[in-house]
Amino acid sequence: MKVMTAKEAKNAFGVFIDTAQREPVLVTKRERPIGIFLSIQEVGKIPELKDKLLSTINHQVKNPLLSMLGANKKNKSFMSANEADKFMEVLRNEWR
Repeated sequence: MKVMTAKEAKNAFGVFIDTAQREPVLVTKRERPIGIFLSIQEVGKIPELKDKLLSTINHQVKNPLLSMLGANKKNKSFMSANEADKFMEVLRNEWR
């Protein structure tokens, strides 16, 4: 990811736009990140990435092997199937 200051982006806007077509550009002001400029193609990938992340989280929450490794009857450190479903529904609703 390319990093540009707000002043650089303003003074060389054409370069800023061209760079953003190739890769995301992190814009900083006073050495602090203030935003990321993405091409329209990258923005189009966001729903796909969100779905992939939700799927991964869902798999990890429900994976019985993880439950066997980390939970027992006395120390329930993982969720039940119902709790996992409710948790995933909350995440899906938050990201809509």
